[in-house]
Amino acid sequence: MDTSKARSKQQAPAPGKAKEKKPRYNESEAIQAFLSSEKGITFLIDRAKEAKMQAVSGRGQARDTGYIVDEVLDFYAAWSFGCPVRRNNTLSQYELIKKIEDYCCKPEVKSIEFVKARAEEIRRLEELVHTTRKKTMLFQRLPFHKRRRSRSFRGKGRRPRTSGIRTWLAKRFRMAKMYGTELPLQRYAKSDSFVYKSFGRGFLFYESHKRAYVFDKSASSLPAGERVETERYVLVVTMDDVPCGAAPAGCLDTPVAVLGRVHMEEGVYTTGRDMRSEWHVGARTLDDYIDGCICGDADAAPREGALEFAFVRSHGGLEQGRVFVQQKLLMGLWQKMVLRGFIPVSIDELLRIGLETKVLVFPFDHAHTALYAEYERERLAPVMAKYNRTPAAKKPRKTSDVMCFEPCTGGRLLFFDVPSGKVRRCADVFCDGTRVGSVLRAAYCYSIGRVRGICMVEGGKEGGALSAANVESPGTSIPIVLAHEQH
Repeated sequence: MDTSKARSKQQAPAPGKAKEKKPRYNESEAIQAFLSSEKGITFLIDRAKEAKMQAVSGRGQARDTGYIVDEVLDFYAAWSFGCPVRRNNTLSQYELIKKIEDYCCKPEVKSIEFVKARAEEIRRLEELVHTTRKKTMLFQRLPFHKRRRSRSFRGKGRRPRTSGIRTWLAKRFRMAKMYGTELPLQRYAKSDSFVYKSFGRGFLFYESHKRAYVFDKSASSLPAGERVETERYVLVVTMDDVPCGAAPAGCLDTPVAVLGRVHMEEGVYTTGRDMRSEWHVGARTLDDYIDGCICGDADAAPREGALEFAFVRSHGGLEQGRVFVQQKLLMGLWQKMVLRGFIPVSIDELLRIGLETKVLVFPFDHAHTALYAEYERERLAPVMAKYNRTPAAKKPRKTSDVMCFEPCTGGRLLFFDVPSGKVRRCADVFCDGTRVGSVLRAAYCYSIGRVRGICMVEGGKEGGALSAANVESPGTSIPIVLAHEQH
């Protein structure tokens, strides 16, 4: 008979009775039981003597006897009462000493006493942390949307301080910086035939480069030394039926009128003082005029029922009228007019409308002014940049796309039609074999089905048969016919 099976049968609990649970090991009770036994006291004294002898001979670490008693006490309690140090709970004397040393050499930190002892140092650190708020590193001074790592997912960034109308136009046109502002230069769409097809709908052009002033007197009654002088495109308004008497040095557009009593002229004025200074007592800005403020009294409150915008009807020229509106109300009025069917146009499309209607567009068609030179420089900037970065060995001969227009002395601007062929800008114009001018611009005109353009010809030399020769093919001349004359 197997004795182990018999022993297991004898130790098996009776049916219906719960199995007795082994009591959990309690370290404090084990230590108290060990201290009360004579064997434990004798073992501690012997271990303390042995540790003291090792410290004196140099083979051990010099430690306090009480500390050794504590570590022997902790480990012997675990060893005697079944703490799972090893699976068989048997250790040699050497292993017992090593386990005691490894177990008891851990430093003990009392948090409350540690904090009290270093309270002054902690207070100084807190003061330093609160005073160093300035960003000293370069990557800390960058805005969040420009940092590379932690905030690289933020693509919103800082919103530029631009008006809503400028953002609206920049999404649809390529903007050009000229006349101290940004104007729509070219539409992203490649075709402009829809401009001719949409003549019945109406067009909008953003004229932020213009200035407007209101006068309480007739401009003809002012001294000649008090005319307007500015480098930008000017718009002068007078408050009676007499238009400006002196003609400006630049080109004039057709005068317009509001209710038959407000006249307007456009151009470049070269005599007089700068508009930016207090050059005339009776002059005030158009915003003050629209708000209904009294002239000369800046602190006066606006009148009741002041206009939010003013429409100025034109009696001739390219446009039928202009709308003057405050900057804060511009975007709302612009969106309302676009929803009604008006088409916003760029400078290129405005020039296309001028060709179809045979009307000069100021200042983009007046090559003898400084305003046209600024427009031409900005217009050719992308083409010139590409031409200049081309290697010298691969750089082609200069074409009309990279040439600046040279106006004739005393020349006149004339419209011409090309019966057959194509004429490019900067082409030479000949009269009976003699060069008399050059072509400002030319393009296909949808209203007549052939090429139409504008040329500048020296005065009194356009009576004979005219022809044009492109820069790319100087040996071939194309006959042209004058269609309209414009001073």
